[in-house]
Amino acid sequence: MEENNKITINIEMFTIWTLFSYDMLTYLPESVSMSMMKVAYYAVLLLCYLALFIKNTKHLQTFYYHWGFVSLPLTLFIWLYLCRMIYDIVVVGIQTEIVVNPSTLLFLFANGMLIPLYSSRLIRIDNICFKQLNIMLLCTYGAMAMASLFFIYTGKSDEYMFSDGRFMGNAHIDTIAFGHLGCSIIILSLALFRRRQNLLFTLALAAAVIVGTVCLFGAGSRGPMVALAVCLLVLLYAYGIGLKAFAIMAASLVLIIVLFPTINQIATENGNLALERLYNSLFSQNELDSGLSTGRDKLYRLGWEAFCDNPLLGKGFLLENGKYVHNCVLESFMACGIFGGLAFTVSLIYITYAAFALAKRDKRYLFLSMLYMQQLMYSLFSRTLALLPLFGITIFLVLNVYTHEHNLSKSDG
Repeated sequence: MEENNKITINIEMFTIWTLFSYDMLTYLPESVSMSMMKVAYYAVLLLCYLALFIKNTKHLQTFYYHWGFVSLPLTLFIWLYLCRMIYDIVVVGIQTEIVVNPSTLLFLFANGMLIPLYSSRLIRIDNICFKQLNIMLLCTYGAMAMASLFFIYTGKSDEYMFSDGRFMGNAHIDTIAFGHLGCSIIILSLALFRRRQNLLFTLALAAAVIVGTVCLFGAGSRGPMVALAVCLLVLLYAYGIGLKAFAIMAASLVLIIVLFPTINQIATENGNLALERLYNSLFSQNELDSGLSTGRDKLYRLGWEAFCDNPLLGKGFLLENGKYVHNCVLESFMACGIFGGLAFTVSLIYITYAAFALAKRDKRYLFLSMLYMQQLMYSLFSRTLALLPLFGITIFLVLNVYTHEHNLSKSDG
């Protein structure tokens, strides 16, 4: 199914773009992220929801996507998780270093998961131009990457992430998120490559891949690289195991290899130890939290022990020391017990299947499938569910599009 090339501007497109821009502010140094900007963002988002409801409501009948059997377990888990957060924060009074005020986590989860669980189903898929959405997101992410790089290289280099390989830099810029920003730019660019297209457009995409690669390596984190590798597998599956797929994969690999010496030189000139940290974390066991797990095996063990303490209801969405377990599946069992954990796991399996099916069915959806897989890897290795708004958004959009295509197939059949 081909899209027309006309520019589409409607509330659905604007809402999705706004949702995907949810945590763009975390990619900037703290001095740039102002609270008033966040307040303005949330106000715009709520207006989008209101406009969607008014537009798609007719004679008290609201247009709504029904996701089949996965609706129940996914909805059940989200409400159970929210109840667990309320209990831990309000009743138990859990403290954490993640945010200054633990109640902020409630607000973020409601904004990133609970509200989009319902409001995202008001977005009519047939009103969306996916190629244009892909380009809009690429331009937004690219602009944010360039702004971040500008602040990094024009600021005090000894205070930003490139000066120490990552750890001290977390006080000024979220380096893991910065690496995922680079990963997003790369996969959004790769999803737009076609055999026959404008040369200038192709060169622009190549430049975007270069910017994404600089962010990816500069972050000094392996999680985004793992996510990119998984996304490339989705790309390979979408195009089939053939000459074209291997050509895209080979070209991407060659580009990274060619760019590596330049990136390393720039990094060295600016006192960057990010690449050295990557090497040490893979091959050295002499540093704190080095090795393939970087200390996550300890967190996994603590998370499993917490689940075993109360397997029926769970023990908490955070560990007793206030840290998160760095794995969404284990966190779901730890927070919601056996039933909530199984509900979430079953939902993830179904959504992952839907993402692969969409990538294979229509290349327009390829970027969406890869963004979901990226966020899935993000949630499995680097974040708590309360701090992953894009994960929830990609989940709901994949379900919406898959349901839409399934309904079309049934009507055509």
